[in-house]
Amino acid sequence: MTPETMPPADQQPAKVAKLSAEHVRLSAERRSADLAVEAASAAVLAARDVDRDTAAAAIRAGKPMPGTPAEDKAARAETGARRHQDATALAVQRVEAELVEAVADAHDAWAASAVRTAAAATDAYRRSLTTLAAARQNLATARGVVAWLGAITTRPQTRYRDGTGQVQGLLGRNSEPMPFDEVAAALTADAAPLTPKVLPPPAELRDPAHVRVPRQVASH
Repeated sequence: MTPETMPPADQQPAKVAKLSAEHVRLSAERRSADLAVEAASAAVLAARDVDRDTAAAAIRAGKPMPGTPAEDKAARAETGARRHQDATALAVQRVEAELVEAVADAHDAWAASAVRTAAAATDAYRRSLTTLAAARQNLATARGVVAWLGAITTRPQTRYRDGTGQVQGLLGRNSEPMPFDEVAAALTADAAPLTPKVLPPPAELRDPAHVRVPRQVASH
């Protein structure tokens, strides 16, 4: 379980959201640590070439064989980078285990709250559709008046009709603009109350012991 597979943070219980945020932060640090190890390893190879060139120059000049100061320094930096990489990997694994446990602890209460939130959102959606339908009717009436006034100057017997009932830019199966009545019906069906089925959490959540967290990460 990772934050990428979970609902938005503002829909999570406080403890879960806190651990999710920590997981995101540590994961980013782990990625940076991985890149730092790659760079440190490349620096060791480059330093080795520097020491090799220095040694070659010393031999040509009849001087004693020098040590490998550049490579030694780069190797120490690489060791530090790998230690940081190992530590961040372990930190990520531990916070992920805590995240799983926190979700397990919060699961039932969180599910009940989510059902209530979904019901409230459904009610708000249905109310907005009522507002939308009224606004669309006002638009159709206003357009009808404009059309009627434009027509009676040349055709005095023109009968008033509401403005277009089609939703321009929203094409139906026949590639023609869909009537607003059909769009409204589809939106109304979309707002039908649902009966969510909340299942109990899987074994991995009921028993966090299923999540294996090593006490240490092997060094490279």
